[in-house]
Amino acid sequence: MEEPACMLPADHLLAVGFKTVRPHHAFPRMRLDLRTTLSWKEDVEMALDRLLGAVQKEPALRPL
Repeated sequence: MEEPACMLPADHLLAVGFKTVRPHHAFPRMRLDLRTTLSWKEDVEMALDRLLGAVQKEPALRPL
């Protein structure tokens, strides 16, 4: 059976955080827990804010 062109490979989805909730040989049902994803995103944003706040560059051009 040929896979539809719009389907992503299950291995890719597993690698980015999806879990298999119903196994199937061709089309497993997969789910991504957004609560986990959103809390991870907030942690990364907070770390970036701290990093960028610690490294403040002077403007390249200063007004005369």
